[in-house]
Amino acid sequence: MPRLATPLTDTQIKKAKPKEKIYRLSDGNGLSIEIKPNGSKIWRFRYSRPVTKKPNTLSFGSYPEVSLKQAREMAQNARTLLSQDKDPAKHLASKRNIITFKQVVDEFFEKKKQEWTSEKYYKQSMKRVENYFGSLYERDITKITKQELIEIIENIKNIRLPYDTKNRDKFETTVRMYRILRGIFKKAAHNEYIDKNIVEYIDIREIVPPKRKIKTEPFEGIIDLEELRKTYKFIIDEYPTIVTKNALQFMILTGLRPGNIRNLKWEYVDFTKKIVTYPKREVKMWDKVEYILPLTDTLIDILKEMEQYTKNRNEYVFCSPLSLTKQIDENTLNRALKRLEINSTAHGFRKSFSTICHENKQKFNFSKEAIEIQLAHSSEVGSETMRIYMQSGFVKERIKLLQWYEDALNGDIDL
Repeated sequence: MPRLATPLTDTQIKKAKPKEKIYRLSDGNGLSIEIKPNGSKIWRFRYSRPVTKKPNTLSFGSYPEVSLKQAREMAQNARTLLSQDKDPAKHLASKRNIITFKQVVDEFFEKKKQEWTSEKYYKQSMKRVENYFGSLYERDITKITKQELIEIIENIKNIRLPYDTKNRDKFETTVRMYRILRGIFKKAAHNEYIDKNIVEYIDIREIVPPKRKIKTEPFEGIIDLEELRKTYKFIIDEYPTIVTKNALQFMILTGLRPGNIRNLKWEYVDFTKKIVTYPKREVKMWDKVEYILPLTDTLIDILKEMEQYTKNRNEYVFCSPLSLTKQIDENTLNRALKRLEINSTAHGFRKSFSTICHENKQKFNFSKEAIEIQLAHSSEVGSETMRIYMQSGFVKERIKLLQWYEDALNGDIDL
């Protein structure tokens, strides 16, 4: 039997101090007061919508402007509506004849929950919208002005949140929040809550000037092992979306071209044999024979994790981070590396793989041929007949090579 919450008292609410993170004090039966880090205290009523059964939250205003007694009366009114199978949020909005910004935000994220593959990105985006645009939540969306939105967007760079990535200048965050805000107002316009999407008239380039592009060498890569180790760990620890992070990790650990990561299909994967078999002409410079990729335990773990997201929804292993039904974009991996401010292109990690492996091949007894076959450099391994022999003959050595390279990146061996 669930534990019943002890009803709140005015004294308890008055003494509630702000903490580093938002927390709530429950009054029971869905009513609680939310204490924010800035000291504000907001009444919240949580309930399940009558038709969809999905959770929703109503705001009854701030304390002490809305007293404990008043909040309880409002909560009771909401429960009465629920007993009549009426949604309190819709009832109150129709009664007041307004649609709040918060209502549209909820509708926007309800739809995106079905489209976005990363639950972490979904939850983080909701938190960011609340932190950056929370002041607009109870506002009539038709009364929000373009100038208000511009001022809020401009101020994003000055707000630091606990989950912000270190050494970031908030450029990417500002642009991303602008796009989400544009989507929210697009939803409002589509539902005819507003006449036009005012965010479309905001030029984000005026608020956040594009970064000056730095000229880099083609296929620039990281060849210093210590820097490579730090970069690899940073990607695994910090990248927010599962699909892109897994694609990056799979690419780094195998030395394959970014295009082969993007075009990897489930039909190529054989978990029983622990290999991936690319058909002829699927791998560049390997157009007359199949290309076999042996799988380490970590590579299998990555594929197993992706299996639950895309196996029965998409022919490709690494789908778009924003849609389960689309293939990963050809620029996704490079954009991800730029977002993390990593000094390498996606293709540059092939240079990393080649350099580290060749520099250590004699010390750890790896052949040049095994390394070049792993990189799919057909010009380095002779005729078609020789390629067929060498591909099958070096699978065992290459699985050792791939495990050794992974251990080197993790710092588990001393080079």
